[in-house]
Amino acid sequence: MNAEIMGSMPHESHTGLPVAGTIERAHRALRISLDPPYPLGDLVIGAKVVPDLLAGLQVEVTFVQQVRSRAPFLGFAGTARFSKTSNRIMIRVGGKSYVAAWHDVARVYTGSLESATVSLLRATPPPIIDADLVRRSNALPPLPGGPDLTRELENQSSRRENNVPV
Repeated sequence: MNAEIMGSMPHESHTGLPVAGTIERAHRALRISLDPPYPLGDLVIGAKVVPDLLAGLQVEVTFVQQVRSRAPFLGFAGTARFSKTSNRIMIRVGGKSYVAAWHDVARVYTGSLESATVSLLRATPPPIIDADLVRRSNALPPLPGGPDLTRELENQSSRRENNVPV
């Protein structure tokens, strides 16, 4: 991404999410500039599918590699879709999720806004379960039904181990 643009960008967007780049209009397509840059090339949402994206459909995000004296190479980089719950464009590229305000992306596409902010969506990692620890403790975790249901399941488990009919 251009250092001048990144130097002027806030570190967090108005939503409190970290700023990860911008979406700009490139001819009739949308170019997504991320910081750090996508390693395979420039990210683009093609001109033919931008209206579909703004209408609520899922579209492909492609990368463009431009090698001197050769034709550009296009490849699949991820997807972009409209999130109906948050009125945002959700972009999934390189195992990460990004968001941009739908109305800002629409204004960029029509030319009334120079660029829209792209924010990195922070996902909470799933809890790590230590299977060995669970196996050693041989105890069932408490169930939503309360301690009586948990105790009943533990009793059934011990009866099965002792070959007693349940």
